[in-house]
Amino acid sequence: MRLKHVILLFLAFVVDSTWGHEIAIRGIRPDFVLIMLIYGAMGSGAFAGTVLGFSVGLLEDFNGSPENLGLNAMCNTLVAYGVGVAGNTLYRDSLSTLLLTLLTASIVHSAVYWLVFTRFQPAESVYLLATVSLPTILYTITVALFLIIVLTFRQGQIDVRWLFPE
Repeated sequence: MRLKHVILLFLAFVVDSTWGHEIAIRGIRPDFVLIMLIYGAMGSGAFAGTVLGFSVGLLEDFNGSPENLGLNAMCNTLVAYGVGVAGNTLYRDSLSTLLLTLLTASIVHSAVYWLVFTRFQPAESVYLLATVSLPTILYTITVALFLIIVLTFRQGQIDVRWLFPE
């Protein structure tokens, strides 16, 4: 596990829990933790991603309501493991691959979260996924795209290879 991913994930948690409400649009906040978790899992692999996902998920759970303790830890662990496994085979030098991975991971995370949160009520889960999670996912992907462009813009072009040096 790279120390850089741990530090970035911790900073994302701090930003998410302190300044997240400042950039909210009608109560919708981007999920900085998920962005950095996907980045860390793709860069470090399945095992490190699992550890990162569980750790930051538990931090998020301690920051939330006690009746759902462990729910974020479980969702983040599953998503980070899946992204870590897929990160070995994905072509990470493509902006579209990174955004599609974030989109898929966000949908899986939200679907699992709402299924467990609603005690496996499919209709209510789909409703919450469409009304609560979909705007959050779109905002998160927009913020991730902005961050990728800002961090990788070099000499008049976007070079995503800079994110994952070998």
